[in-house]
Amino acid sequence: MGSKVVIVAMLLVVFSIGIKASDPELTRDYSAPTGIDGNYFKSTVLKGVPTASAKFATVTGLNQNNFPALVGLGVSSALLQFPPGSINPVHYHPRASELFYVIQGCLEVGLVDTMNKLFTATICEGESFVFPKAMTHFQVNKGNVIAKGIVAFSSSNPGTSRLPNVLFKSGIADEPLMKSFGVAKSFVMASRIAFASLFMVVFAIGVKASDPELTSDYTAPLAGIDGTYFKSTVLKGVPVTSARFATVTGLNQNNFPALVGLGVSSALLQFPPGSINPVHYHPRASEVFYVLQGCLDVGFVDTMNKLFTATICEGESFVFPKAMTHFQINRGLVTAKGIVAFSSSNPGTSRLPNVLFKSGIPDDVLMQSFGAGKLTINLLKFGIVN
Repeated sequence: MGSKVVIVAMLLVVFSIGIKASDPELTRDYSAPTGIDGNYFKSTVLKGVPTASAKFATVTGLNQNNFPALVGLGVSSALLQFPPGSINPVHYHPRASELFYVIQGCLEVGLVDTMNKLFTATICEGESFVFPKAMTHFQVNKGNVIAKGIVAFSSSNPGTSRLPNVLFKSGIADEPLMKSFGVAKSFVMASRIAFASLFMVVFAIGVKASDPELTSDYTAPLAGIDGTYFKSTVLKGVPVTSARFATVTGLNQNNFPALVGLGVSSALLQFPPGSINPVHYHPRASEVFYVLQGCLDVGFVDTMNKLFTATICEGESFVFPKAMTHFQINRGLVTAKGIVAFSSSNPGTSRLPNVLFKSGIPDDVLMQSFGAGKLTINLLKFGIVN
């Protein structure tokens, strides 16, 4: 009976701690040069914007890049215009939650969380929908009239990672994509051509990248703990479970409650020869990867769609910034191992092959997002993924 009370207490602690979801606050009223007047705080960026495409939503951002008065204020906006049948393709915002308000018409919207659960809704004029930070989502107009919406972001520079471009237009080599999606080289090459018309434009700026600090030494049950509460054997003697994919064993607040509120967690990764940790991202954490054994080819794609790659070997490290799409692959002949440090006690993982093609996102949304036919989408849906 006593152990049940302790477990309940720990679970309550885990779910009651809030995570800061916006930029750090300024310590002054605003960031601005001297000699300004009221016009500095006014913008006409969203006024009279024409629709630029019949196939895709016209997205016009209002952020610190085109409205400097927003710098440091932790908020920005965007106007989205959807001709009938158009889509805002699958994407995510690495630095902001998004509150979408419908001005006109109706939209079908959806998001996929890190448990690979799809949440969908239809929203019409006057209704709102919130997309949590760094969660993959989309909006599509299946109606016969134009739809419009206005967005509030919880960052002055939210960033956008458009997944068709991140995956197939950033320069990620064929092999990681073939192994991530379980498809042949010919399919990957065809996909690169098919997705050529899609686009992505955003700028990056640093923001707070860790959980908020506790105001106590640690979070633990009220009484009855000793040193063993802070000890874990989760990463000890872990067997390799796949020859094709990396065996990833996480050590976080879900299996080690002592980490709750401490803003840090870890993982052990084991790569048999030829295996991969498929393209994915962590919505709540940056990741420092340290190689224990062997060598790995690694890479990540930023919100400018620039690919950064490196080969890292025993004793070397590589950092993957928070919510950036990345991968690791072992092209060597021996098993490679690495240990990871995360800047959150619960970093989360969105594996893009599963998020996109195994979560239940409707075929028409995927077809329009990737500029591909139903056969192509079905091939991806039935590919062998991790």
